[in-house]
Amino acid sequence: MKKIKILNSFSLLLLVIVLLTACYEPQEGCLDVTATNFEADADDECPDCCQYPFLKLMLTHTMGDTSLTLGGIYQNPMDPDQYFKLINARFYLSDLKLVRSDGTLRGVNDQISLTVLDDQGIDETISVEDNFNLISRTSFNLTLGDFRAPANYDSLKFYVGIPQPANSADPSLVTTDHPLQADASLHSTRTEGYVFMDLLLTRDSLPVTDTLSLKIQGDQNLIGVALENVQTVNPGFDAEISLTIDYLEWFRGINFAVDTEAEMIDKIVNNAANAFSINQ
Repeated sequence: MKKIKILNSFSLLLLVIVLLTACYEPQEGCLDVTATNFEADADDECPDCCQYPFLKLMLTHTMGDTSLTLGGIYQNPMDPDQYFKLINARFYLSDLKLVRSDGTLRGVNDQISLTVLDDQGIDETISVEDNFNLISRTSFNLTLGDFRAPANYDSLKFYVGIPQPANSADPSLVTTDHPLQADASLHSTRTEGYVFMDLLLTRDSLPVTDTLSLKIQGDQNLIGVALENVQTVNPGFDAEISLTIDYLEWFRGINFAVDTEAEMIDKIVNNAANAFSINQ
């Protein structure tokens, strides 16, 4: 009799398990551990549901030890008797990459199709990393694009300007909201390319008081920046970089009273990389 009861209990338990299994519906979810919405308890991969981290840039704009105020009066670091006003400043920051200790570079996954000039000056369409940003005083928090490379990183690299072949791109074929098409005044011709840095300033340094519009362009004026940036990017989390730009460094060594526009441009290009620093 006891044996029959045990068998009946076992049969009942087995029946319950079978019924529960029959009622269970496999759950879909993102099974990519690098995604922000990774679901470890999901049974099946959902189609196109994974959401990935971003490469983000947080900017701080300073003029020496103070926050940058466009139109503010600043003292020339070379000569305390010289003053200037930075009325406006815009520049392209492009191809930003995190660098591992073995030299591996990681940027964004986003791609853009550009029509550029080949070595013979003939149009060709290429696909490149969509890593172009137009920076102004009002640029603070930027999302550069999709980033799927969790790792330990040692440094950061980017350009002030637009490297080739993108510098020969046809801006009319880029969407109007893209940085490469955002402002027609920042593009000259297909061969001359983009204006890398656009500065408007007033110099008040006797015997001259005038307003200068300095437009820096040309492949020879492309500025490479490399900064130490020890950073760990964990799977499923955004890669966030906090960068300070000290605009006063751009004008170090300039004599506003005697330097020509060409001489100022040369000094700004030589100084520009020193203006950037990482906020740890």
